[in-house]
Amino acid sequence: CEHCGAKIGTWQTPDGKKVSASRMYNTSKKKHGKALCIDCVNKLKNENEKLKPVNIMIIGKTGVGKSTLINNVFREKLAETGMGEPVTQHLRKISKKGIPINIYDTKGLELKSETQEEITEEIEGKIEELYLSRNEEVYIHVIWYCINAQSKRIEDLEIELMTKFSKKVPVILVLTQCYGKDAKEFKSLLENKNLNVKAIQAVVAEEVENDDDLIIKPNGLIELVDRTYQILPEAVKKSFTNAQKVNIDKKAEDALAWSTAYITGS
Repeated sequence: CEHCGAKIGTWQTPDGKKVSASRMYNTSKKKHGKALCIDCVNKLKNENEKLKPVNIMIIGKTGVGKSTLINNVFREKLAETGMGEPVTQHLRKISKKGIPINIYDTKGLELKSETQEEITEEIEGKIEELYLSRNEEVYIHVIWYCINAQSKRIEDLEIELMTKFSKKVPVILVLTQCYGKDAKEFKSLLENKNLNVKAIQAVVAEEVENDDDLIIKPNGLIELVDRTYQILPEAVKKSFTNAQKVNIDKKAEDALAWSTAYITGS
């Protein structure tokens, strides 16, 4: 298309039908060109505004890299630019207009045992409260439990928490800063523990220099996004794809499916 740059070829609609781009052009030529492109963009924007938010709880000690993870997985450096609303003493909700996601971020898990018990009760209480509301838009859809792989250590409390939370919400164990031989051995050790989690995903969220002055490139983020997508309810999968920024192919796939259906129906 001379206006929108669409390549002439065969496109596949969401119901599996193959449609030639030239046919799409002919069937919608009354609206095609700049007008159709503008119409399509505006319609997509309206559709995105209607998306129900996906709700992710991110748990882990201070310093494990939760903010770094959030900023490198989701659009617009969400941990920095999003609004942080306290919901309990040790739990805050991060959100931003135009991004269909709410992130519940915890703090203080490294504190003394009395405080840890308090935090655990707050997390369990919030999950239960949201569930009892019977409003699917506020349910916690998945938990990312973060442990810094460089610590090469998992505490009994952390195993206990993952076991508790997994009874109500799917849990993915995210190993941050997971590079080097020791970290990989630590991951293998955890895999052999048969933890009550949906997956164990190693990530390096930002470029880092190791002890040998070698640069470790970011990795594991696309796999984390894909694994999360697979366990999310259908109602919020589009929201998650919209909010994340690492799997561009998935974003393009969803956008193409929607725009193809819209154009062929015009």
